[in-house]
Amino acid sequence: MSACRTLTHSVSLNAVIHPSGPVRRWRLAAARIPTMLRASLCAGGLLVLGGCAFGGSEEAPRPTLTFETPTEYTAAYRRAREYVRVCHEEAEFRYGVRYGSNRSLVDKTATGELKVFKVPEERRILESIRVQPAGPRAANVTIVVDGEGKWDTQEMAAARASIESATPVCREDADRLSRG
Repeated sequence: MSACRTLTHSVSLNAVIHPSGPVRRWRLAAARIPTMLRASLCAGGLLVLGGCAFGGSEEAPRPTLTFETPTEYTAAYRRAREYVRVCHEEAEFRYGVRYGSNRSLVDKTATGELKVFKVPEERRILESIRVQPAGPRAANVTIVVDGEGKWDTQEMAAARASIESATPVCREDADRLSRG
């Protein structure tokens, strides 16, 4: 090592290790805090940071509607699927906006679910319709909407009317150019 480099290296180490250096002062201050308090402060800090890192921000509750309809759950699922197809997937909207859906009907758990999304944004679910049996000739339907823009209580009312009447009832929408 050159003399200049050795001097710089020893000066920087002395600033950190020296008895009056910042590391020594921090260790002395930390030693004054009881061990249990130190552990709980560290755990609390990790929880706060972990919550922020994993998207633990609080979101507003999404509007939800649950109702029972006097039809089998498979028929209620077909009605909901028809509503989504006619009112969202096949309809024309301004600015070329298109909607798609993910569908699942699982006989083992007797659950049907449809999730509506804007076509390039598949992860942002705008409307979710879940159908489960409530008896031999009844089904529980839960509709959850995003709560922003047109995804509100009127959208839930249109979905409910469609499922109960077995005829797609699309809500009046300023952005809709034609019905599917």
